[in-house]
Amino acid sequence: MPEKTIQVLFELAINWETQARDLYADFANLFSHEPMVSAFWIQLSKDESGHIDVLKDILNTISTEKRLMEVGNEQWTSVARVEGLIKEASTRKVLTLDDAYELAHQLEMSEVNTLFKILANDYLPDEEGHKFILSDVKEHIVRLMKFGKEYTQSQKRRINVRSI
Repeated sequence: MPEKTIQVLFELAINWETQARDLYADFANLFSHEPMVSAFWIQLSKDESGHIDVLKDILNTISTEKRLMEVGNEQWTSVARVEGLIKEASTRKVLTLDDAYELAHQLEMSEVNTLFKILANDYLPDEEGHKFILSDVKEHIVRLMKFGKEYTQSQKRRINVRSI
C-alpha cells in the first residue's frame, strides 16, 4: 500500500483520470463507424484530459511540505473503492454501446468525480477556480446523461463495436 499522502492521492487521481481518458478514446475507436457516437466519446476523453491538467496544475501549486502530509482514512477508503472500480473497468468486455455507456456511467457516478471535486476544492486557492471546476464536472456529467437519454431506444443501445 502506498504512503497515504496528499502527493500520492493526487498521483492516483491523475492516474484514474488518465485511465478514463484512454478508455473513452478506445470507445471512440470502437464506435468509429458511428460518427456521432464516436464524437461523444472523443469529447468525454477531452474532458478527462482537462481534469488531468487541472489536477497537475493544482499539485504544482502545493508546497512540498503540504504534499507530504497524510490524508485521512476516510479518503483512503474511497481510494480503495475507486481502485477496485478502475480495475474492474479495465477488464470488462465491451461489445455494444450499452456496455460502453453503462461502464462510463458507473465510472462517472463513482467516487472518481467526488474525489476530483474534493481535491480541487481543498487545494485550489481561489473561489473562481472552485466554481469553474464544479461547473466543468457538472457539464461532463450532464453530457453523459443527455447521451444516455438520446440512446435509450433499445436498437441504438445495441450498436455493436466496430469489427477489427
